[in-house]
Amino acid sequence: MNLNPVRKNFTLVEIIVSMGVFTVLMFILINITSATQKVWLGTSGRTNLFVDARMAMDLINRDLQGILYNDSSEPGRGIYPFYHQADDKINFISETAVGDSSDTSNIREVRYARGDGELKVNDDAESAIALVREGWLARANTADKLSAADEYNFAAIPKSASDPNRAYRIWRRLASGVSSTGGNGFQEIIPNVVSLKFTCYNRDEEDMRDWNGDGVQGTVAGTDCDYVYSSLDTASATPCPYAVGVDLTLLDENSWNKWKSLVGSASWTNVVKNPDANESAGSLSRNFRERNQRTFSNLILIGDRLSY
Repeated sequence: MNLNPVRKNFTLVEIIVSMGVFTVLMFILINITSATQKVWLGTSGRTNLFVDARMAMDLINRDLQGILYNDSSEPGRGIYPFYHQADDKINFISETAVGDSSDTSNIREVRYARGDGELKVNDDAESAIALVREGWLARANTADKLSAADEYNFAAIPKSASDPNRAYRIWRRLASGVSSTGGNGFQEIIPNVVSLKFTCYNRDEEDMRDWNGDGVQGTVAGTDCDYVYSSLDTASATPCPYAVGVDLTLLDENSWNKWKSLVGSASWTNVVKNPDANESAGSLSRNFRERNQRTFSNLILIGDRLSY
């Protein structure tokens, strides 16, 4: 009887083979985990993109549905202007519940814009330093406050022949009696906005910036509506649109960051202002953006609102 059995150990070849098999299995597992993570991140990013788009569209729709408009010179009625400042900037008066708790009324000036690296948080303040972050949809709302210094003149200061521009902008009556354009600053709503476009239509479904169909926007008085004007313009009040089209183009967070890196820091400031106009056609960054961006569109019916 053998009381000292010989132990059989693994050979060097067996150990090497085992380590090789283990390495292969770990490599496969890591690849599966990485692929699963990429799918999850992509799905999560797209989900957040659709959530952001729905939230933004619902808010814009709610504000525009409550729009108020009046360009009367009748004393005491005031001005409820509509101001299509640019493709991605729109200002109007709305009876909306979305505002500050300190407001004394639901009648508010509402402004929408897209952060392009130059949009100021306080858009009317020439000395303002703070900027809305690039690619953010921004909203501002201003209503009367309890303080006399913050009283908005929705009815106090009507349009007059000596100052017709009050038909376009809202003027705040300061405690000193001086009138000033001013209001609450922009608040950032959703990020990664590639482009934002508002299109205003008359009741015949014609683009109001090219009402006469000549292909040139806002050049013929009485037919086209010129929404882009300086503070010195003395044209008649901008008509309130019958409907407003909203086109909102977004990227998910990961795609936005990759697009920014592909554009490069040297070109980013110029490209982000207006990607479709300033990004080179056929470039790697533009091809990537166009493959991954999503455009959400909505047509908001306003109807005839000349009633205030």
